[in-house]
Amino acid sequence: MYVTAENDREYCLRFWAGKPSEALLWSMMGSGYIALSKARGYASYQDFCAKELGCVQFASVCIPFKSVNPNLQINESERDGMTVREYNSPHGILHETLLDGQIIDYKIKNCDDLKILNAMLMDTRIEADFERYQQHKQIYEKQMPIIVNTDTASAVQQFLQYETGVVNFWYLAEDYPKLLEECMETFQSLMAKKYLLMQQVESDGFYQAENTSSAMISPEYYRKYGVPQVRQFVDSAHAVGKRAIVHMCGHLYNLMPLIKETGMNGIHSLTPPPIGNTSFEYAYSIMPSNTSILGRLGSLEWIGKNKMEIKESLCRLLPHRIYHEHPFMLIVSTDDASFSVDDLYNVRDAIAEYEQEGNGIK
Repeated sequence: MYVTAENDREYCLRFWAGKPSEALLWSMMGSGYIALSKARGYASYQDFCAKELGCVQFASVCIPFKSVNPNLQINESERDGMTVREYNSPHGILHETLLDGQIIDYKIKNCDDLKILNAMLMDTRIEADFERYQQHKQIYEKQMPIIVNTDTASAVQQFLQYETGVVNFWYLAEDYPKLLEECMETFQSLMAKKYLLMQQVESDGFYQAENTSSAMISPEYYRKYGVPQVRQFVDSAHAVGKRAIVHMCGHLYNLMPLIKETGMNGIHSLTPPPIGNTSFEYAYSIMPSNTSILGRLGSLEWIGKNKMEIKESLCRLLPHRIYHEHPFMLIVSTDDASFSVDDLYNVRDAIAEYEQEGNGIK
C-alpha cells in the first residue's frame, strides 16, 4: 500500500495497537537510504518516503533516562587499525578491542573481570532525562508513533553480545555460575529502574532490542535467564497499559514457545529462511493473533533484483492472509549493502503489485 505523510501515523498506531494491517505496509531498516534521499534533494528521509516510496515510519524511539557513573572513565585509542577501549574505575580496569565497530576481544574474560564489572554496575545511577524526551516528542509526534526504549538489552543478551561474548559467557556460566548470575542481577536491577522512568512519560509503546538467537543461547538457558528478564520489561509496559515490542534476531524457531511465555506483544525483524529460520506462518501459529510482527525482507531478496524476482520472493515468504488477518509490517532491510534508487523503486513496485494480486485473498 502506498502510504502518504498524512496517514502514516494512523497506520502505524493501528499496528502498535495490535489491529490487523489489512494492507501490505512496509518500512526500511539499515543504512544508506538517508544519504540517498539527501542526494536526491530531499530535506529528510521522511519526505523521500512520502513522495516517492509510500513506505511507513515504524516509530520514533527515544530514551527518557540516562546512565551516570561518576567513578568510570572510558578512553579510546587506535592501534593497528583497531579501536581499543579502556574502562577505568577505582575497582579496576577493563579492556575491549573493536574492529570495524564489532567487538573482537571482550572486556570480561574471567571471574576477576566479572567482579570489576559488577562493582562498576553498582556505582551506576539511572536518572530521568524527561526534557530530552519531550523535545524529541514535540518534533516527531505528528509524524509517527513515539516509543520509549532502553539503551541496552536485558542482562543475558547484553552479556552475550557486549560484555563477555558467547564463549566467555558459557565458560563463566559453567565455572562461576553464582558470580555470573549475581552480576546479571545487578545489571537487571538497573534495567528495572529504567522501566520505572519509561512508565512516567506518555508514549505509544515500549521497545527493547534483544537480538536473541538460538545461535547464542539454547532454549534451556533462554527459559532460565531470558524469559524472566524479558518478562520484566513486558510487565512494566503492561502495567501502564502499553504494548511491548522486542527486537529479536535470526534463528528463533526453537525459542518461539518461550518467546510466547514472555508475554511480548510484538517481534521486530522476524527473519524467515534462508537467513533466519522462522517463517511468518509458524510465528503466528505460536503467538497470539494480535501479535505485531515486523517481518524482514533481507537485502538478498531485493537488491539487484528486478520487480518480478522480488515478487517471487514475496510469494515464497509472505502469504497474503498474514497481513490481512494480523498486525504485520514488512521490513525491507539493507543490511549495510550498497543499493541504488532503482532497487528501491523495484521493491516499491513489487510490493504494490503483490498486494494488488492478493486483494480479496485471505
